[in-house]
Amino acid sequence: MPTVAYLTNQFPAAVEWYVVEEIRELRRRGTVVIPCSSRRVSRAVPEFLDLEQETLYLEPVRWGLLLAALWKCLTKFPLIADLVARALAAPGQSLSRRARTLLHTILGSYYALLLRGREWSTSTFTTGTSRHGSRWWQHACSAFPSA
Repeated sequence: MPTVAYLTNQFPAAVEWYVVEEIRELRRRGTVVIPCSSRRVSRAVPEFLDLEQETLYLEPVRWGLLLAALWKCLTKFPLIADLVARALAAPGQSLSRRARTLLHTILGSYYALLLRGREWSTSTFTTGTSRHGSRWWQHACSAFPSA
């Protein structure tokens, strides 16, 4: 049975009800879904409380785990070297954008460590986030599947 880590910016958000529907549909089709979110919503919609309780949150940051994620990026650097090279050499990108891309790579490793032991499949990693930062998280998580 496939397992999907579904990554969002803020979950479960009432304005992004489609994410809840996607997760529920994936589950109806037999996929195990691990909801993940960068931040908690200030007030969860009552019908989403079950999803809120099972969501794996990035915040509050576990500093020891974040340091372990940074260490993993440094010790496994060959696995992400192409990603880092593309981030640093991206034409037309500001220094700030490049720094955020590298930070997202470390956060991807952090998510991989949070997901450790949950038997998730990197080939079915799904993001509910927008903008290009999500692909960097996916790449970093894929580089460290067993974290």
